[in-house]
Amino acid sequence: MGRKSDIIDRNLELMLSLKDCGMMKLMNAESVGARGYVVLDGRRCPQMFANFYYDGETGEIICFSNRDPALKDKARGRFTIASDFKRENPYFRIVNVVFDEKASDNANAVIMSCVNLYNSTYEQVGKKAA
Repeated sequence: MGRKSDIIDRNLELMLSLKDCGMMKLMNAESVGARGYVVLDGRRCPQMFANFYYDGETGEIICFSNRDPALKDKARGRFTIASDFKRENPYFRIVNVVFDEKASDNANAVIMSCVNLYNSTYEQVGKKAA
């Protein structure tokens, strides 16, 4: 089992990745706006979903995927992501997280730490670009 900070670093890398199992690769394949809208900073923004598999004990994200039969024994989660394309430098913000009820509180806390760090990074990018 890895250290919590190492797991968070690996999760963030996967959240920003365009490679196989990366969140950005999955987001690029999603239909933007086809899943409704959320209000973000007073604006109506398209929302997308990013499903992922994770270790239910450690919180390490294994893969972002809508379905992967090879990972059926792993915990599953879902991010609801608002996409703000009206800025000069578009960004995504995770606005909701659904956890697997079988995952440990520790695992879910690690995922939330990643979400908070991810969002704070993108908020800074958005503020610089706005």
